[in-house]
Amino acid sequence: MPPGLCEIVGRIAPQNPSVALRAATADDEPFLRDLFTAIRAPEFAAAGLPEAMVAQLLGQQYRAQQAGHAAAFPQAASLVILCEGVSVGRVLLAARLTDEGWALHLVDFAVAPARQGQGLGSDLIEALARAARVTGAAALTLSVLATNTKARRLYERLGFAEAEAGVHTAMIKRL
Repeated sequence: MPPGLCEIVGRIAPQNPSVALRAATADDEPFLRDLFTAIRAPEFAAAGLPEAMVAQLLGQQYRAQQAGHAAAFPQAASLVILCEGVSVGRVLLAARLTDEGWALHLVDFAVAPARQGQGLGSDLIEALARAARVTGAAALTLSVLATNTKARRLYERLGFAEAEAGVHTAMIKRL
């Protein structure tokens, strides 16, 4: 039986002292929407669609993602990543049972494009793995778009292995 997500979240300790996590609130909605847009907009820009149409599509995609996460992971912990007190990303975590025991599942992990490539993601994922390990998790799991090669390289460098391929690639890091 996995511990409560509050216990796990309370044990997440990034190495960088200027990085912290806090529970997301309704006040974070504009930031989370803007973060989603900043990350996903380049995919739509390549299509050459009018800006208003791209904005509408991104809004629909964001709402669909939020609804999907809420339905599939109703007990998930939604966290905002802070760097020097400024919101720079988000983490959505859930506990799930696997054949090997319970796993901490990284439902969503996003760092603002301007903050990518600075070690923030690596630090946080390693902190998540440490917290999961000390609370008895067998693994840290996630799913990433197969086309997101930048994220896949990061996860592979941090010890994740492909568990299942498809449009989304399931990955696992045994702890």
